[in-house]
Amino acid sequence: MHNRLTTAQVACAAAYALIFPISNLIGGKLMMFGILLTCPFLILAWPGGMLAVTIFGSEQAYIWGAGLMIFLQALPVTSLMKIFRNNAKA
Repeated sequence: MHNRLTTAQVACAAAYALIFPISNLIGGKLMMFGILLTCPFLILAWPGGMLAVTIFGSEQAYIWGAGLMIFLQALPVTSLMKIFRNNAKA
């Protein structure tokens, strides 16, 4: 069995990663909802956002840097879930 992620699984990880930046751009109560949904990944998303601010020299880059870090963390989690699911079927 191949353990490569399908396009749909990568798209789902990308959609999940976009929850944080989009909810922060909209603001209000939706911002808190986005923070709660992505909470497990925010520990490493914060340094990623600050790195983006340092590289691009703009506070606007924080949201997108944090979103990228969430995506980079969601991919291995999605891959592990696929591996465990395949092992459970065997």
